[in-house]
Amino acid sequence: TTDLERGVADLQLDYSHPINDQFRIESGYKGTLRYMDNDFRSYDFDSSTVQFLLDDSVSNHFRFDENIQAAYGQLSLQSGKATYQTGLRAEVVQTTTELRDTNENTTESYTSLYPSASFTLDLTEVYQLQSSYSRRVKRPRDRQLNPSVFKMDDTSIRMGNPYLQPEYTNVMELSLS
Repeated sequence: TTDLERGVADLQLDYSHPINDQFRIESGYKGTLRYMDNDFRSYDFDSSTVQFLLDDSVSNHFRFDENIQAAYGQLSLQSGKATYQTGLRAEVVQTTTELRDTNENTTESYTSLYPSASFTLDLTEVYQLQSSYSRRVKRPRDRQLNPSVFKMDDTSIRMGNPYLQPEYTNVMELSLS
């Protein structure tokens, strides 16, 4: 049996202000709160007692809370046939996990910066050259953080790591359209 509760709360504020026809400033804030409470219980049937017995080796009660607070700023400039954009997002993240059956608790906190930049040039009325750069993040999901052993059979065993760190990528693109 599984008793699962999940929730997400988001608050986002964005502001954009054109300074003139060529220059614009944007800024904003986004707060995200995520939680998951998963009480998973596995039972085996005992034919000698004719009852279902709790299998503690598989059962677990796992809680996950994530608090992401982010702010960003972006500048845009259009000059003739060229458009420039540059921005920066800053995040403060706190992730808390709790395996209630064994009282294993972890709290991971980190601050990250995500720069971005792009350049677009209208070569003709038909052709456009674009280049961009951005830094991105992939955070571990709650299932990847759960340290309980989940065994479907002898060859399919899964166990998470509550100390997993986020994965960062730097993306660069150049295109002609």
